[in-house]
Amino acid sequence: MMKKTTFLTLFLSFATFQMLFAQIPDGYYTSAEGKKGYELQKALNAIISNNAFVIDYGSTDAARLMDLTDEGYIYDIYSYPCCNITHFGTATNEQCTKYSFEHIFCQNWFNPNGVYNVTDHNPFPVCSDLHHVFPTDHYVNSSYHNNSPYGEVALPRKISQNGTQWGYTNANCFSDTNIAIKPFFEPVNEFKGDVARALLYISIRYMFLDETFADTSDMTYRSQFKPWALEMLKKWHSLDPVSEKERTRNDKIYTFYQFNRNPLIDHPELVELIWGVDSLYDTFGNKGAQDAERPTVTKVTCTENQIVLTFSKSLDVASAEDINNYSVTKGICIESAACSDNTVTLTINGKLVRNTRYHVYCNGVKSTEGLFVKAGSFSGTYGDYNSWYSCKQPREVLAAWTFDEFEVKGNWPLSVPAGAEIGIPEIFNHSYLYADSTHGASLFDSVELNNGAGNLAGDPRAAAKAGKALTLKKKSANGKSIVLMFPTKGWKEIMVDFAATRTSTGFAIHSWEWSLDGENYTPLNIENTIADYGALLAKDWWWIRQIDLRELSAINNQDSVFLRLTVDDATGTSGSNTIDNIVIYGENLNFVPDFTSIQKLPDNDFNVYPNPNNGQFEIACAENSAFTSLQIFDMSGRLVMKQEINDKIISVSMDNKPSGIYFVKMIDSKNGKAITKKIVLTK
Repeated sequence: MMKKTTFLTLFLSFATFQMLFAQIPDGYYTSAEGKKGYELQKALNAIISNNAFVIDYGSTDAARLMDLTDEGYIYDIYSYPCCNITHFGTATNEQCTKYSFEHIFCQNWFNPNGVYNVTDHNPFPVCSDLHHVFPTDHYVNSSYHNNSPYGEVALPRKISQNGTQWGYTNANCFSDTNIAIKPFFEPVNEFKGDVARALLYISIRYMFLDETFADTSDMTYRSQFKPWALEMLKKWHSLDPVSEKERTRNDKIYTFYQFNRNPLIDHPELVELIWGVDSLYDTFGNKGAQDAERPTVTKVTCTENQIVLTFSKSLDVASAEDINNYSVTKGICIESAACSDNTVTLTINGKLVRNTRYHVYCNGVKSTEGLFVKAGSFSGTYGDYNSWYSCKQPREVLAAWTFDEFEVKGNWPLSVPAGAEIGIPEIFNHSYLYADSTHGASLFDSVELNNGAGNLAGDPRAAAKAGKALTLKKKSANGKSIVLMFPTKGWKEIMVDFAATRTSTGFAIHSWEWSLDGENYTPLNIENTIADYGALLAKDWWWIRQIDLRELSAINNQDSVFLRLTVDDATGTSGSNTIDNIVIYGENLNFVPDFTSIQKLPDNDFNVYPNPNNGQFEIACAENSAFTSLQIFDMSGRLVMKQEINDKIISVSMDNKPSGIYFVKMIDSKNGKAITKKIVLTK
């Protein structure tokens, strides 16, 4: 059995020759050709299991060697690129400090009874299988994910530095109430496909070696996935295509360590050929004659509470109006589907967030000829797409109140400054919370407003603290208000987050208003920020509540903005709301989105975002590039578009082109160079 030093030596010795091996070996998948469905899954199992080497769990630091950035940091899917982690360890209560090894397919799912001690060197294949062992931020791994199932979070309780969330899904989306009231863990879009392909790999590799796996997991039954989870993973797989990072990792695992591959990275089409309707038409390596006649989604249009899908063919009404054939990202539930010829209108439960991109996964819809739609994720936006999330912008903390130093000593009226050194100095130094009868605020006594026990939920600091919190108490305070005042000079796209909970007799109503002068207030058209969510009660948990002010352009770039919260409907003399971690976010007026996503581009490179796309996409060129023109070709090599380049970010519209694979060629005529990349249009 090789020890970790042997693996390290082996890795370093052959790293120079990595590119020689960076390809799928000839004939590797030959025995799977012509198969589909379960038979294809079995054939792939044989391919990746035969001669697979089971490495020592003590050698899984190989995962670190495969997940290093060019700068030597850990390429951590739960915090990258926001954190620069280099050290291994588990003794930390802070993000961005140390990494540990995460089993994407949780230990509790494959080793529920602790039969195998994962800290020893026993050869337990699934435990040390590098295709699902990743180095990740230890704090996020242990405090967020732990054994929670993967899912899409509608009610977050924790948000990591890169936007990974832990919290609750939309209970209305699940008929199984046992699932609906349990916390879920959601990676960001850039890594959803990585997670999906790692999990589905396990269902292939260990389909005949899962006797010891759990059969009571919320997400899995032994090595296979429950129907709701499988559909979600298929959606994530199509939403986030295979990246170069995954391909490189797959090559290294095969070449230097386990001598087997993740077939879903090599051939992404396998997912729908095994678990989807593609198996009705195609086999692995062979396109069916009817494939070109199947309907596709050509357009996605969003309104406040509807998503409209336009298809290339007239649809079978029964399948088109079955809401189980669609799912939407961000925890959105579909209430109904109405079909008219080739158009389907999905009515959702709740409202879409303006300026946000949503992905709809469509699967199981048929044309009037009886041919199933080509499954995939199709994106649409409600308003202009400005909902960016990166480490520094636009989710920049302008000011925050964490109340850790908050003391009530009977000194009234009360004003609380924003937390020192949390946010933009010229903002937080001039930001206050008022409860002093000024600026439209009410005057509270020390029984109605005091300090309570805080919580980590929504704390913007990497080293989050429970600390203290602000407590509004007693039914005598019904109808009273507190006011937040903060500048937005130089900022736009304002949002507010805060954590809150209530007692059973505490304030059940929150009403919000805004003002530019602290005198004349206008109500905000938002939902009650202390409401219950079905079986998930505000009195039982701390929730991160969000006030989306991005539609309210009047508050952008102002010397002072006032937000007034009025509490009401408390029924007890000791009933209370406790509030913590109030955070003001904004986007710099001069912010330009970084379409290079998570990869740093060489000087002569470019990136396409999003890819796949619905015909609308951006091409972002490296800062020092010298591209002068672009050309786009279809699969036959026919030139379908060309244009000159005068900027580093080019907007491209291919609305008049059909779905399919195209090639973007960027030309540097001055230096006689050109680079070509593949794009996928899914309409």
